[in-house]
Amino acid sequence: MYNKNRILSLLYKCIIIMVAAIGLYLNSGMPNGKFASAMFLYYTILSNLFCLLYFIVACIVVVQRIRKDGIYGESTWAIHAKGAVIMAITVTLLIYWFILVGAGFEMGEGTSPLANLIVHLFVPVLSILDWVIFDIKGQLNRFDPFKWLIIPLCYYVFTVIAAKLGMTFYNGSHYPYFFIDSDILGWGTVMLSVLGLAVAFLVIGYIVFAMDKILCIWRNKIERIK
Repeated sequence: MYNKNRILSLLYKCIIIMVAAIGLYLNSGMPNGKFASAMFLYYTILSNLFCLLYFIVACIVVVQRIRKDGIYGESTWAIHAKGAVIMAITVTLLIYWFILVGAGFEMGEGTSPLANLIVHLFVPVLSILDWVIFDIKGQLNRFDPFKWLIIPLCYYVFTVIAAKLGMTFYNGSHYPYFFIDSDILGWGTVMLSVLGLAVAFLVIGYIVFAMDKILCIWRNKIERIK
């Protein structure tokens, strides 16, 4: 089942946009009087930015559909692209709470607990729930979980290039996260970490794919009963 009310979908997406914008602002350095451009090199911030941009366009699409077809109907825009964005923000959620929190990780100086919660918890959970509540199920295909890995893998390649060019992050390292820091761990350990994470998120992707199919079957059965 999914909620067909486009007004509710629009309002919910606007909430995500507002929360994501607040999170990006609080982590931008501007509350302390100086824009910290290096913050936008962290995966967390980029994944939140992807969510912000996706849901801005999604809101525009929903408004157009309301004007054309009315309040009730599908409100999803570009489901496969949305899947990549949702997986990207899910990576942020899981890596932060299962890997980084225990290591006392900080992205920048003076970052508030609220700023951390918004980008690592609120935006990911709200984005995932948008798929659960408002998207028609059964639209994903079996290759999508592989496609969803593109964003995190491209980000890793980006961090390696940035490190070679001398980029230095708040933690004093050339890498934003300790588990991909080849200067400390060595390339072998880092490659194993990257491979392990890729496999883990591929498994999560196929769990989502399976849930999508199961929910689609349930929806069809309920509609036949009606």
